[in-house]
Amino acid sequence: MQDTFRQQGLRKRLVGELKDLGIQDEKVLAAIQKIPRHFFMDASFEEKAYDNIPFPIGRGQTISNPFTVAYQTQLLEIEEGDTVLEIGLPSFAPFDKIIITAAAPEIPQKLLDQLAIGGSMVIPFGEGNTQKMLRIKRLVNNHYEKEIFDTFTFVPMLKGIEN
Repeated sequence: MQDTFRQQGLRKRLVGELKDLGIQDEKVLAAIQKIPRHFFMDASFEEKAYDNIPFPIGRGQTISNPFTVAYQTQLLEIEEGDTVLEIGLPSFAPFDKIIITAAAPEIPQKLLDQLAIGGSMVIPFGEGNTQKMLRIKRLVNNHYEKEIFDTFTFVPMLKGIEN
């Protein structure tokens, strides 16, 4: 697969749009500028890969739009050397950062247990059509600090779905 000047220009345009929407973390913006999103999508979506929209991936689920991904990643305040969990893999715990990309009607205890002391988890919390973005910091053992941020719309987290 190629990464053409056109696609690089589309990424640059997307980064500008994300800045206009309030994304300020330069490391997050640099990652979006660097990573060819079209490599991770079906070729039929290549023209839309750099639009700020979600994409369907089957079973009623989507890849979140770039703004939402940038927003969540910015909230995580990722530092060099951090271990980050997006899905599965408890055998590699504890994680410094955990990002959840589906609406959770409850905060999964199994994920809180995988969070390192001093670590942060970002999760869209709530049932229904909209959720509040939460950042949860593990202070010590089972003591957590929760911060509430903006409202988003996510597909629901599915239980028991594999493959």
